[in-house]
Amino acid sequence: MDYNTFVEISVSKTKYKIDELFDFIIKNKKSKGVVFFRDSESARIIAEKANKENIIVSYNNFESEVIFCGLEKNINDKKFDFVVDYNIPENMKILIEHVDIVKPNGKYFILYSNRDVVKIHHYNYENFEFKDCRDRMEKLGEVMWLLYNKECLLMQLKRYLEFETSEKCGICTVCREQF
Repeated sequence: MDYNTFVEISVSKTKYKIDELFDFIIKNKKSKGVVFFRDSESARIIAEKANKENIIVSYNNFESEVIFCGLEKNINDKKFDFVVDYNIPENMKILIEHVDIVKPNGKYFILYSNRDVVKIHHYNYENFEFKDCRDRMEKLGEVMWLLYNKECLLMQLKRYLEFETSEKCGICTVCREQF
């Protein structure tokens, strides 16, 4: 399968650790990226940490989003090297909008907790009313494929982020089928 945007997903027993997310941002500090949070407190914490590391940051408290500009001063460019949803967006339309702002060959991540597993399955079977949503669903095909992959989703993400791990999360779809 050839997708313009490679999608990674992770399941964690609690909220995905903000320190690991920040380590990813530090490793990609020359890239331009955005992280969408569902709560403003997490967004504020990570924006403050980035400021201390001299990473150019735009923090929108109302939208709970943090844009990391890397070495670029041009914050108005609406395409990003990486996009992270710290929780699954509330609806599929928002999810697709987030995938669409990733540059070709960029990375899109969904980091979500076990209570969100039902929601991603719901997205898979949702009946879409708007036409071009179906066309862009191909970009999200990788998400659904990863749900049924034979390897722990958290392990895949950690390996991509270059964390050494042999520990399975125990709660993702793959782990649950193996136990």
